[in-house]
Amino acid sequence: MKVSKWKVLSIAGALVLSYVVASDAAQIKVDEDTFADFGFWTKVMYKNIDERNNVIDYNRNVIDVIDARFTIEGQINKVVQFYGEAVSTGSYDESVYNTLGISHHNTNFRLAEGGVNLIAAPELQLRIGKIRIPFTRMQLADEYARINPIEPLNDPQGIVTGILGDTGIVYEPYDVSGLTGLYVPNLLRFADGGAVLHGDIAEGMLRYNIGVFNQGTDDQPFNSICWAARVEFTPTMAGFNPETTSTPKGWLKDTYLGKKGDIFTIGVGYLSQDVDPDLGRNTYKELDVDGYTVDFFLEKKFQPAILNVEAAYINLNESHLEDPTDPNSKKGDTYFWYAQGQLLYDGVIGIGKPAIFAKYEYGELDAEGGDLEWSAWGAGINYYIEGNAARLSAGFTNVSYDELAEEILDAANMEDNITDWYIQAQIMF
Repeated sequence: MKVSKWKVLSIAGALVLSYVVASDAAQIKVDEDTFADFGFWTKVMYKNIDERNNVIDYNRNVIDVIDARFTIEGQINKVVQFYGEAVSTGSYDESVYNTLGISHHNTNFRLAEGGVNLIAAPELQLRIGKIRIPFTRMQLADEYARINPIEPLNDPQGIVTGILGDTGIVYEPYDVSGLTGLYVPNLLRFADGGAVLHGDIAEGMLRYNIGVFNQGTDDQPFNSICWAARVEFTPTMAGFNPETTSTPKGWLKDTYLGKKGDIFTIGVGYLSQDVDPDLGRNTYKELDVDGYTVDFFLEKKFQPAILNVEAAYINLNESHLEDPTDPNSKKGDTYFWYAQGQLLYDGVIGIGKPAIFAKYEYGELDAEGGDLEWSAWGAGINYYIEGNAARLSAGFTNVSYDELAEEILDAANMEDNITDWYIQAQIMF
């Protein structure tokens, strides 16, 4: 009888909680078709922060947990998948931010993303929840697989990213012209409540996403909705492998570290959204936003190296008011592009695989009296100890403001050219 009890307990323990080496996660497993993987991911960064304000002379060194998240992913059966992430971003000392004149968000955990994926067939699936908006490749990218650890749309002076989107770390330090203070459309926000019909055709040669999302910038979010559509093509007939995954998230990566072989993807996307700048007070013109994007991604193995190249162009028509302080202001457009690359040595040196990377971003927004222009470029090294699950990164970013953006900053005694240095460690369990 004792042996029987121990057998039962052993089997129950194996089913209830086991460690899965392949996925680097703790797993609850009922049977082969019903399971859930639990994980903890985090990034710790040291940053040498360059001067932002000419009135306050400073150069700060900050160490912070810039991202910590608990994850769950699994399936009820082969038809019903699910996932979710509770995320906290940043915990910098508020005294530092007060000194710099920067207001910062709180650090409570929040549901960053989560949903259910229903699979009728590989070609016909439906994802529902707070999920990624399938417009740009940037919005679908896994933050822990970025070759450049710095968030995209890098704008430390807060001149333009209030209009373009919330990329995770919120900087709105200065309302120097009214351009960041009146409203924040977040046109390139990463995730929102919605539903996406998606699928892989011809074993991943063609992939499509068609989604509807809450209208996050309207006073009645369920009256009008945001539409997004994205199509990706991989020339499998030329020997390239698709980026198809069996996970419910629908995420893409900046690098697969050679694990999928040679990959080449061309993507195009469309976004439609009505923006009410003053949320129902009927003072300002409504913006009828139309967005277009085209991008490509290449991962190619050249023994003993792996090359990654990625580039994208994004255009947003009627993305903002040229002068948000004027209810009769003209409607302005935005365009943005970036290019990045990494060269990874596919061999172990010490305890990991080294890589070098570089990235360049450029953005331009119409504004009253000229164009708001900014560019950011950075370079550095990645050291993959256990792929992205254990990785060290070091590098710098330089951000430069031009045309009207430079004039605004200079008039406010603020820097128009900034260089920050950083070292980051990340783990994924």
